[in-house]
Amino acid sequence: MDLAGLRQFNANLSFEPLDPDTENGQKWYVPLWEHGTAPTDELLATIELSDDRTSAQLLTGPDGSGKTTELLRLRDTLLDRGYQVARVDMTEYLDMDGAINIVDFLTAVALGVVDELPAADGNVAKGRFERLLDLLKRVRVSVDKVGLDFGVASVDLKTQLKGNPDFVRRLRAEVEPNLAQFAIEIRQFIAAAGAEADQPLVLIVDQGEKLGGDDQAMGSVRDLFAHHSARLLLPGVHVVYTVPAYLAALLPAFAQRFDGAVRQILTLKLTDRYTGAPIESCLAKLIEIVSRREPAWNDVFTDDQLRRLILLSGGNVRDLFRLLKEAILKAFARHAELPITDDLMDEAVRAVRADFGQMTAETGDILSEVKQAQGNYVVPEQNVQRVARLMRQHVLLPHLNGTWWYEIHPLALPFVT
Repeated sequence: MDLAGLRQFNANLSFEPLDPDTENGQKWYVPLWEHGTAPTDELLATIELSDDRTSAQLLTGPDGSGKTTELLRLRDTLLDRGYQVARVDMTEYLDMDGAINIVDFLTAVALGVVDELPAADGNVAKGRFERLLDLLKRVRVSVDKVGLDFGVASVDLKTQLKGNPDFVRRLRAEVEPNLAQFAIEIRQFIAAAGAEADQPLVLIVDQGEKLGGDDQAMGSVRDLFAHHSARLLLPGVHVVYTVPAYLAALLPAFAQRFDGAVRQILTLKLTDRYTGAPIESCLAKLIEIVSRREPAWNDVFTDDQLRRLILLSGGNVRDLFRLLKEAILKAFARHAELPITDDLMDEAVRAVRADFGQMTAETGDILSEVKQAQGNYVVPEQNVQRVARLMRQHVLLPHLNGTWWYEIHPLALPFVT
């Protein structure tokens, strides 16, 4: 493989979700489930079985599991079947590392509807935003006292909501005393926006699995879905919320307030839980993913080298791509001959593994308990936040086979005693 080919291989290892409307989304897509039915097919079935145009469902999956890719495919299927669809990327509206509150969450969802729901013309979208501003002003306690400026365009409110913590605190303080009325009116606002067209509305609230940066923020996400579930049900709307994987694994009872179980798009299980033997069907899926990105991958890696990197990835596509890109970088920087040597492979693995060593430094006690229990770890209340953080960092990989159990990421395992 020449320099141009190596550069293209590296570029193709993109972490972006695969949109089926794009050429790469069609060319690179590989379904990862084994039994012919994706978790999003179950979301679709629930929507189509609901006779009152109302449902609320939950979907989870760690970064790199392909969750957003599957939601984009669900969006296209729904559009083909006559639904109107608004996909709201919550990273555009909220500080994903900060504590979350029902006021700012519902405001972000409503803003997403303004921005993303197709409208017959610009005046309709502008009218929606003006109605949203009127709603916020109406439920506030004392406009003059706080003097919040909502701006004149949706991007202004969006910027304040995402990037101005002081604005968010003041908004909460003004609205929370009238929270019940606020929740009723904002749900009515979303339903009315959907009713503008004679088609059922499906609202996909995506990227929610990224919510919760520190312990306080993760606790706020728990409170949002556990204590405000009734306010997250939108009459006249089918809504899909993506939630952090730790909610499904650590607080399974909260899902009872929504339609059906939490649908899971989890990382592939690459080895037998007890024997450690590779599961060849799952390895083949990830080999196919790499082959779609670069058919000539074996000009750069040997078969054994690629298998090694796949097994070290823990089945997470994003971690696999990190390992591949680091190996390509090492080869490029050294002007090395290809396929790359095992010594360069070892350097690349050590570079990525070092991050896992830092992440496990303060959680060795938990990881040791998980290892000793062979993954059958019952999380005590005092460790919920720490385990949640380990799941977000991919150090602990949750698996569901009748019950939840945990695998320590292969790159983290050498640091666990």
